[in-house]
Amino acid sequence: MMERLKRRRKELGYSYQDLANLTQMSKSTLQRYETGGIKNIPLSKLDVLSQALETSREWLMGWDEKKETSSASRQNDGFFRLKKGLEPYQLSEEDADFLIAVFEAHKQKNT
Repeated sequence: MMERLKRRRKELGYSYQDLANLTQMSKSTLQRYETGGIKNIPLSKLDVLSQALETSREWLMGWDEKKETSSASRQNDGFFRLKKGLEPYQLSEEDADFLIAVFEAHKQKNT
């Protein structure tokens, strides 16, 4: 699992800090997961990692050779990409409300 976690993080171009921001885990915890310093990862953390890394927990654990995500996980992929893209802007609550209104208007226009 350690190698798959590291490989997938690098494939996506994520630093430890990027992944820490996406998962709300500390950089040191993520480093210990990758190096084997922590061997028993809680299922809840594994789910968060698999979503952030756009893969399945089965693939991360080495139980499945397919790297693709399930349809439920894919629904969250857009959220994680959006969150990563917006982080540098440190939006206020007012800015976030405005962007939500823009997204809602865009969605209504396209339905």
